[in-house]
Amino acid sequence: ETVSKENQQKMLDMCETLRKSTLMIGKSLEAIKQDAYNQKSKEDLMFSCKDTMVDTVKLLQISDYYDIRKVIKAAKSLKLNQDKLINDLDNENMKFVINEYIYA
Repeated sequence: ETVSKENQQKMLDMCETLRKSTLMIGKSLEAIKQDAYNQKSKEDLMFSCKDTMVDTVKLLQISDYYDIRKVIKAAKSLKLNQDKLINDLDNENMKFVINEYIYA
């Protein structure tokens, strides 16, 4: 649970960073629109685009890590349920246990 909250916070922080870099793209474009020969504005645009791409990749990596943790958690839960099913299985209650497992 703690790791999940940390990942969520990392994703929110990265979204904020991404928002700032995309706003900088807009500001750079406005500056270039005013003065097409302004080298500083062109550099700002280039670096803002680079930052946006890097931040997007970082956000996707955090998101993938978060999703992988959810899959692992679900797999562990399934494994526990299967182990319980095997332990509870005997001839007397086999039908009940299987129905409970399938329709739970």
